[in-house]
Amino acid sequence: MGQVRGTTLQSYLSALRSVHVDLGFPTSVFEEDHIQRLIQGAKNLFPTKSKSKRLPIIRDILLDVLLERATREEDPIDTRNLNAAFTVAFSGFLQMGEFTHKTSDLKDVRRFAAERLTRRYVTLSTTGDHMILHLPRSKTDHDNTGVDVVVATAADDACPIHHMDILLQQEPKEDGQPLFRLSNGAFTRDRVLKLLTDRLHRCGRSSEGFRGHSFRKGAAQHAYN
Repeated sequence: MGQVRGTTLQSYLSALRSVHVDLGFPTSVFEEDHIQRLIQGAKNLFPTKSKSKRLPIIRDILLDVLLERATREEDPIDTRNLNAAFTVAFSGFLQMGEFTHKTSDLKDVRRFAAERLTRRYVTLSTTGDHMILHLPRSKTDHDNTGVDVVVATAADDACPIHHMDILLQQEPKEDGQPLFRLSNGAFTRDRVLKLLTDRLHRCGRSSEGFRGHSFRKGAAQHAYN
């Protein structure tokens, strides 16, 4: 086993303790002084590194990355999917893990439909002023019952209803297929962040500090303001 930080070791032991609880084994060993000294020693040797800065994607930045100059050189498939994903993520306060998926996720169709965003989970209102996005699973949904997110229309180019409507009309798919995709494969976190970086550079902005939580962070700041 390679180098392990004290906080990582603590999480491993916490998982092991849960197994003991489930199987009815004694858990007193996890409270012993020897174990606690090991964890503290690891924390002293390998202190937690400071997190890299995470900048919010505020609405002005969102509008910039939707401009034609930001999307030039992109495949039209990528442009449609990214525009819809970025605007929905901002308006719905989504984390990137809630609207992206891994290539390996696509191997199990049944599990994908139960855990990830598919076409069946988007309902556009007949009035055109909002849509319902159903998240089948999220970090805060401990019972895995799913969460309905109401996403409202907007009066500018970052309107999520407009971009989602374009996506649904130009790329009709069956209900069980992934909501978002890319021209070269799955809608993965790394690929989406790379394409976001490219857009930021094309519109003259630095990409440093923008991470998976940037859309949610920017949406929260916008709502606060």
